[in-house]
Amino acid sequence: MESSYHITPYLREWLAQNPPRLAFSAADQEAWQAWKRALGEKLHELLSPWPAPAAIRARAGAVEDAGSHWREAVELSSDGHPDISGYLLRPKGIIGARPAILALHGHGPGKAEVVGLEPGDAREPYGLRMVEAGYVVFSFDFFPFGARRETDHNAFDGYEYACNSTLIRTLLLGYNLLTLNVFDVSRALDYVSSRPEVDPQRIGVMGSSYGGTASMYAAILDARFKAVALSCSLGEYRGHGIELDELCGVQVVPGILQWAEMGDVAGLIAPRPLFVESARSDRFFPWKYTEPVLARLHEIYEVAGAAGNLQINVHDGEHRYYGHGMREFWERYL
Repeated sequence: MESSYHITPYLREWLAQNPPRLAFSAADQEAWQAWKRALGEKLHELLSPWPAPAAIRARAGAVEDAGSHWREAVELSSDGHPDISGYLLRPKGIIGARPAILALHGHGPGKAEVVGLEPGDAREPYGLRMVEAGYVVFSFDFFPFGARRETDHNAFDGYEYACNSTLIRTLLLGYNLLTLNVFDVSRALDYVSSRPEVDPQRIGVMGSSYGGTASMYAAILDARFKAVALSCSLGEYRGHGIELDELCGVQVVPGILQWAEMGDVAGLIAPRPLFVESARSDRFFPWKYTEPVLARLHEIYEVAGAAGNLQINVHDGEHRYYGHGMREFWERYL
């Protein structure tokens, strides 16, 4: 039972009295462009500081015959930054430069789930499905998953939650964990763009759950992505973070509710092609908090003159990757 001693009622009242200062309200394209610049700059600021850019180096590992494709283990390194462990999936028999997709993982085992080596919450290895459709695919481990999942950090039994303990470590040095993961998406994009099998002008990004969250921020902050696909990752910050107490340490943008809700932020992807799938029975992104985000996306894409570039599929199921129409989306825009 809530009381006057609790912080949640205080936060609800604060939000009621202080609506986001950069919530979308543009009625024409000139106002939309001004809004987009302002919120984009504010988002970059809220996620600051950013690591210093550095040249990427790749070290190839084992190449395995995976039936429809080759699966190549790749380690990326840059001076002054942690290494990245990834898999590059290449369709067999490709000739010339191909479109590519960065397939980002959600909570769970990391890249291994995306490429079909381990089961996970998404219930579908969407990176594997994309290479089967003919795309070059790259997937890598975020902090703190897969190869980047560390020990229990001397935590008491049953105490540690890896996302939150890792966030605390980065905050002690002034960095946000989401920022570091999004920065690594751009490092991975540098690498994929350099591959001879890839057309650097035809690269998309996709993911389910946290993979969708990371894809959203990465696409907003790196305009090189031509198209974006988000699966079961959209829901208002106030619902996901305040009412549900479910926003974990890899997903936090400090201060964002002073400026925007998630629908506004996701709308920064416009006018680029955006595929969204959501589920009415998603317990992590309840429909009452997802529906306003989808409505705001429709509004923004309409004003931006890009309504035809937005595809939203709503399913009656639970939190998972569905993929209905995904191949057609990539065929159209990559």
